[in-house]
Amino acid sequence: MSPSMDSPRVDDPAMETPLKKHLDALPLEIQHSIFRLLDPAGLIAVSQTSRFWRRIINPQRQHFIERLLAWECLPEYGGPPCNVSMARNSPIPDWDTDGWNHARFACGGCLALRRHTDFSYKYIARLRFKKPQPESPPSLLLTSWEPSNHKQWGRKHWKQKKEQGNLAPREWKRRLGWALGGYRRGKVFVVVDGIRRRASENLDTHLRYGCESFRNISDAEWACISDETEDALMEREVAKIEYAHSGSDRHLRRCHTYRLGAKGCIRNDISGYYKNNNSCPETQGRTVSFESPLERWFPGLFSNTGLPRPPIDRNDLPWRMTGSFHRQNLIYRMCRTCGTWKEERSFPLGYIDDHACYHCIASEPRGRDKLGTLLQMRLITCCEGPMQHLQFRLEHNAPRRLLSGDWPATTREDAPKGPLEPPDRTLIWDFKTLAEFEKRYKYCLELFKEGHLKLTPDSRRVGQHASLMFSCWIWLGKTLAMLRDDPEPLLEWALARHGAELGETA
Repeated sequence: MSPSMDSPRVDDPAMETPLKKHLDALPLEIQHSIFRLLDPAGLIAVSQTSRFWRRIINPQRQHFIERLLAWECLPEYGGPPCNVSMARNSPIPDWDTDGWNHARFACGGCLALRRHTDFSYKYIARLRFKKPQPESPPSLLLTSWEPSNHKQWGRKHWKQKKEQGNLAPREWKRRLGWALGGYRRGKVFVVVDGIRRRASENLDTHLRYGCESFRNISDAEWACISDETEDALMEREVAKIEYAHSGSDRHLRRCHTYRLGAKGCIRNDISGYYKNNNSCPETQGRTVSFESPLERWFPGLFSNTGLPRPPIDRNDLPWRMTGSFHRQNLIYRMCRTCGTWKEERSFPLGYIDDHACYHCIASEPRGRDKLGTLLQMRLITCCEGPMQHLQFRLEHNAPRRLLSGDWPATTREDAPKGPLEPPDRTLIWDFKTLAEFEKRYKYCLELFKEGHLKLTPDSRRVGQHASLMFSCWIWLGKTLAMLRDDPEPLLEWALARHGAELGETA
């Protein structure tokens, strides 16, 4: 007897168990009710049990997306829980930890679990796209399957899912906006016995917005609460909202490869910066703070290769004196040779040779020599820029007498002799010129402390940091000379990296 809707049979007789025989014997309405109570992974598993149930369930694309979204919340598929805190606007854990390298996020376009570097930053950080925390309500959704085969997908379906919580969407969104900083704009204080205290109106406003962390605080406790305690309570409110409402639109998450396609054509560009470049698709990532161009283009170079580290950090020297830049957007590009998305720092300067990354260039015949030359070109650019900026600061803000050599009448015998003519500003000084500048700066500061020389505020500010500026210039010059002669540390650094890591420091 052939299988039919009236007399179902399994594909493999060995799979027939007493339990399955009883399930097959149930009316279709009861089976449908059971299928509605399954999670997305269970629904697909049941549909793959027999041809009969496959015809009944008939899973569509949205059901496979739901299963993928359920899998990304499981540690065995989605890796350790990694997220971006909305309250602090910082990753948990840090970007340079192994957790982010093993974490996976679902792409609703290609139906695959991918690394965080394969997505735009908004798909990782925004509340509607974020991966829910394990065992949170958004990660335990039931399947949206219905026996009518009517389409239940889209924003209407997901809006209904969001409205099933304890708070309506408008209410928790107002609460989130208030907890993320709106409460700082409406503070009211009163003076009681000469002491500035918080007014009870602020507490009432918190309760009106639905902040549950403030319900058990009395007026007397609220009057003495500190700003740090209030901020901590607000962070707790944001964490509660993230726990209950994260990832409502995860099915709209798309990776770079799907959105830009193999030829750089944009698919469904709903927001963000994308460049439709057929030769090298690129997209903009998150904003990161960098100390110097070396940290931007050679992260981890001095910690992983044994080269001497910088003599200063970002807190020792004002950034305007070194020409450093603090915040830049990461740019991701697709290597046209291996098809891998990597950060811009993993490509040579100018993106020549069919936009190949460092690894693909090194795999070519005589590729290591070619890659060493390309890395040296980028290193020269990263070192000479800060060196020229330091030279400009030292020369432009130098006291007039330092360059002319016209010292006051109380000049000592060890005073520098004659005028100093620095070379052209477009050229890099030699160590002899730098030593002469350093000697004259020290002499000017001694005359200033003795009261024999007056300095402008800019000259005084540069003079206070002159020793650090000279040390920074010397370190840059020695590093550049060392790696010009031997590019092997650069090759070791470039080939030991995946090319898409974030958060590393130089």
